[in-house]
This record gives sequence, structure tokens and C-alpha cells, in this order.
Amino acid sequence: MPSLILITNTCMSSPESPTLAINEHSPRSSGVRSFRRSSTTRKLVNWLRLPLWLVALTALQVWNTPDREITFANISNASDLQYVAQSMLLATSFHTYESNGILMQNVTATQQSNSIQRSRRFPSVAERVQLYMSDWYDPPCRLDRDGFGYRRIPKKGKIRLYHTNTTTLELNSTVRGRYVFYGSLPTVRDCATGSVRVELRHQVYCQDILASFVPAIERLGWSEDTATSLSYADSSTPPPFLFQLGDSETPRHMAYVPHLKKFRRALDHTKLQLSATSSQCFQGNRRAHPSKPPSAILWKLNVKRHYRQVYDVAYLDVPWEEKLEKAIFWGGPNGFTGDQRVLLSITDDLERCLAIPRCQLVYEHANSTVVEAKLTITRGLFPDTVHGVLLAAGRRRLQDLLRYKALVMLEGNDVSSGLKWAMYSQSVVIMPRPTRTSWLMEELLQPWIHYVPIRDDLSDLEDQTRWVLEHSEEAQRIAERATTWMDDLLFHVDAKRDDEQINAEILRRYAAHFYHKVASQKQHNSG
Repeated sequence: MPSLILITNTCMSSPESPTLAINEHSPRSSGVRSFRRSSTTRKLVNWLRLPLWLVALTALQVWNTPDREITFANISNASDLQYVAQSMLLATSFHTYESNGILMQNVTATQQSNSIQRSRRFPSVAERVQLYMSDWYDPPCRLDRDGFGYRRIPKKGKIRLYHTNTTTLELNSTVRGRYVFYGSLPTVRDCATGSVRVELRHQVYCQDILASFVPAIERLGWSEDTATSLSYADSSTPPPFLFQLGDSETPRHMAYVPHLKKFRRALDHTKLQLSATSSQCFQGNRRAHPSKPPSAILWKLNVKRHYRQVYDVAYLDVPWEEKLEKAIFWGGPNGFTGDQRVLLSITDDLERCLAIPRCQLVYEHANSTVVEAKLTITRGLFPDTVHGVLLAAGRRRLQDLLRYKALVMLEGNDVSSGLKWAMYSQSVVIMPRPTRTSWLMEELLQPWIHYVPIRDDLSDLEDQTRWVLEHSEEAQRIAERATTWMDDLLFHVDAKRDDEQINAEILRRYAAHFYHKVASQKQHNSG
């Protein structure tokens, strides 16, 4: 496939010269609304949680957008109703609110204008498909040489894969977090409904798969019967769906098999060109560079954990002027990338704390006047207090965290789960450059454009926090651009439709890597 190269506009490498990039990318300068919400607006968002208001705003949305594919017939459940109502509110949040009601002007024109601006600042459907599929975007030019033959084994509920450059792989349909498994829809459905015993966290993943896969299959014209069949199939049968759940790295021997996952490592490119044609195909051996195995295909999973609090920000957030002049970090002791046995072999509590970047951050900023940092729990790795420094202080409510001007977001076992709500808030995000990426497309976020960068070792956190506090206007613009990114991803009037198109296209291209391998009668009888 063609290399992915990020094309970025001029951005800053240091906080001393932020004006150029901020002016060039400011939402206000490009006609994108500011996300500062008055107290009246926040109350309104809170009222919108009542079903009556959801129905009322949905009616207004349908009435004002005859050119959109939004009709009462399309609204099949409460989730759709909430989505449309939130889109309506976000599209009109910059309008004037008065005590006697809401004055909404030129709603349709505003939405059309936002669509134009969105295409300039946010990846298109085609670009996102290429980004999410990464190394598996281009299908093999010769299926018999570079594709994967498969045979279903009905009696065992397994799938057998064949590849000319690999040994035969046999995958079962047992849902396990660390392993790639064969996710037939009956298996996923049993997992999602609790019909089989699985870990609760895996059940949540299965619910997300079920919610997104069935519509994508229908969009492609595949029937659920053929998609779930374990019998031997013809060439029109959908391929076996392979998943890996949880936050573990992909086992090396499975990295060379296309499978779907919540995250992957961020692409290590300085420039990314999001352009490719569907007529291209891959020639060569994906195993040619064993030190750089192919990346997994991204799919939107663990939605509740990663995106639920985004919806709460709208009514819990406070204006920038009311926020505390500090940065805050509050999280668990995740993120240790070394050998866990080596960590546990350390007997000194302080030494063990300093071996974990998050704990080191808390310890070294215990007396800071601009950075407030605590762990939520120590998990028995060390006491709550070490050398007189309180390390763990329990959880804090989202509304408490939103009172700070800067939010320190760090990757844990994979991507930062709190980054989504933090970007949607009016606080500015401070973080190192992401090393992993997910449906949010963290690898496309630009320092000084969407967040304030810090070094990987976090050594300049205090300096960057002071920059935020001393450059209030520039910091607010960075926060606004981050909010715009989240709005484009989740709440734009086209966002839901885009996700549906992306899911279907990912599965269509995924299917191009597989072909049904006909079994001999002897193999058929013994399988």
C-alpha cells in the first residue's frame, strides 16, 4: 500500500512562538463556532436529558433539515433520538439564548457551513478507512499467494487458516482477551448477552461488536445467516471475523493475520498522506520485515469506558475563566512498560514508585504550586504514603477535574481512556505525543494545535503548565480546536452516517484478504 504520510500545516516546536499556528488553525478564524457555553446553555443541556426535550429538539431537527436523511422513520431507538438531539444542540450552541426561549436562526445554513468546514479540518470517510486499516488497506493482488484461505470446522466451532508463507493456523471461538479469536456472530451474541461465561469487560466488547457489525453486514448485502454459518460456503459467503479484545499487544505470530482490535501502535511517520485508490492492490510479502509486523485493523470497541463521559462534559464543564490556575493528573498506576517481575523484585517503596512514570509524576510534583497530581489507587505496589508524600487519594468526580485549566492525559496500558472527554472540555490537554492510536485517531492530533506537548519523561510538565497559565488566549484556542475534533468525530450531523460507511468499507476490504478453501471429501468427513 502507499505510505501513510501526515501532511501538517506549520506548527510550533516550542511554546515561545505559538501565534502563527494558532491564528492559522483557530476555529474562530475559519468560521467554526466557539465552544464557550454560558450558564444558561449548561442548564439547557441538563434539561435536554429529559425525554420531552429530546423529542422537541428532534422535531426541530427534522423540520429544519429536509435535505438530510433524518426522519422520524429512521429514528428507531432512544440512542438515535439522543444523538439527533445532541447534534441539534451542538449545531446551534453559539446562537442567542434568552429567558423566554431559544432563538435559533439559519439552522440549515449553519449545518451546511459546518459540513464544508469539517471537510477541511477533519479526515474524510475514505481517509479514515485507510488510516484504520493501515497495512491491510490494500487487498492482495493474488489471493492464492498472499491471501488467506479458510475452512470452517463446524463440529469444533473453529476456523482453519492457510497461507503460503505461514504454517496453518487454527483459531477457536472462545472469547479471550489476550488471544485473537474467531468471532462468529452466534459466539459474539452469546458473549454480549451473557449466555456464556466471559469476563464482564469482554462482554462489553462483544456488545460493541454486535451493535456495529450487524448494520455493516446488512449494508454490504450479506445476510446474517451466511455471515454466521459454520458450514462450508461458496465464494459469496463473508469471511471469518477475527478479533482481539482488551489492551494486550498482538502475539507476533498473529500480527501477520488481518484482525480487528481497539488500538494499535501509532504510525511512526513525520508526514502522512491520506490518499489511495480502491483499485490498488498489494504486491509482495507482508512478512518481509519481521521486525515491523503489520498493524491490526482498528474498530470502535469499549465504547462505554472511552466515550461515555464525553456526553457528561456538556453540562458539567465550566467556562475557562472560572477554572483553577493549575494542571491536574488523577489516575491509576498504569503505564509501566517493563517486565512486571522486575518491578515486583524491587524492595524499596520509593524506588518502585519512581520506576512507574505516573507514580514518579505524583512524587516529584508533591510540592508544586501549578501541578496537582495523585494516583487513584496503588494496587498494593507500594503504600499510599511514601517518604511522607501522599501518593493515592481515591477517585475524583468528573466535575471536579473539569475545574482545572489544564488536564494531564497519559497513556496507560494502551490509549488514554480519558483523552476523549478531556479534549471535548474547555480545559486544555497536556500530554506527550501519543504512541498508540484508536478510533479517535490520536496519531493525527498535532502538538500546539490540539494539545500542549510534554516530553515522554514528563520532565517539562511544570514549564508547559506555566506556559498555559501565562498564555490564556492561545491555550483556549488549542482547547477549542480539540473540542472541534471531538465534535466532528461524535456529534456532527454527518458523524453517525460516516461511522456506518466506514464500518462497511472496512469489512468489504477486510473480506478481500480471504478466500474459501474447498476441502476434499476426506477432509470434510474428518473435520
